[in-house]
Amino acid sequence: MSSSLRAFLRSIWNLRLLLLFPLFTEPLAILLTLLLVVFYPVARVVLLVYWTVCFLDPVPHDGGSDFFWRIGLTQIIRGGSWWKEALRFGSISIEKTVDLPNDKVYLLGYHPHGVMPAGIANLCTDGSNVSKLFPGIRIQVVTLKLLWFIPFWREWMYLHDVTVASRGSICKSLAKGRSVCVIGKRFQPVHTKIPAVSSFLNTA
Repeated sequence: MSSSLRAFLRSIWNLRLLLLFPLFTEPLAILLTLLLVVFYPVARVVLLVYWTVCFLDPVPHDGGSDFFWRIGLTQIIRGGSWWKEALRFGSISIEKTVDLPNDKVYLLGYHPHGVMPAGIANLCTDGSNVSKLFPGIRIQVVTLKLLWFIPFWREWMYLHDVTVASRGSICKSLAKGRSVCVIGKRFQPVHTKIPAVSSFLNTA
């Protein structure tokens, strides 16, 4: 096999890494749900029950779940070799310019959002060894409430310690000692009632 053919096949194989990112994974989750509903009528009942559970579930609005973090599953998923490979494939990296004391919590902003905010994988995964760069700092990424109604994708977010992008959820995460990263094109003012993290993000 020629080297050019091997390189081509390697490039095709590496495309599977794109499935780790929301631009591709979210539509696939929606498509899979639609196929199940169309071809399996019982799935419609299951989906209604699932959406009811999603609607009543307070955890995403309460700063996320601690369960997967406590048992170490989140750290395993976020630190998986697939994420390290995906970030290398996408030439995504993080550059540390200053030490952050781990006895404080931080309200971070990721900008710009773009079509596929792939760079956020630096913070919601350990593909760039962010846990070693900033030890002791637990970072939660927040996302739209609507996404928490998508089957399969909701579970993916739980495993990656993602929570809802709302003022209440952000404040609760900060109050629990977790740092939070907000993604967006334009950052709206965010005030917290916690003296230690009283923060304000100016609208760009």
